[in-house]
Amino acid sequence: MDLRCPECGEPWDMDELHDVPGLSFQDAWRTFKRIGCAVFGTKCGSGASDPRVRAVYDVLGDDVDGAAAEVEDLLG
Repeated sequence: MDLRCPECGEPWDMDELHDVPGLSFQDAWRTFKRIGCAVFGTKCGSGASDPRVRAVYDVLGDDVDGAAAEVEDLLG
């Protein structure tokens, strides 16, 4: 399932969070929510994210699966 970058809106496979060097899955998720796809060592894309994405992430906290599902439902 994809997560949307809260900074640029780019989709990222949730499993990518397992591959962030030096961070556990949960720490990578918390960092992704804060800085977006830069956690993967990339530069954020040029698109603007929907502000509701960050709101969903904030409300659902550490529930990565729930956040991914809610954003998918929200954005279609």
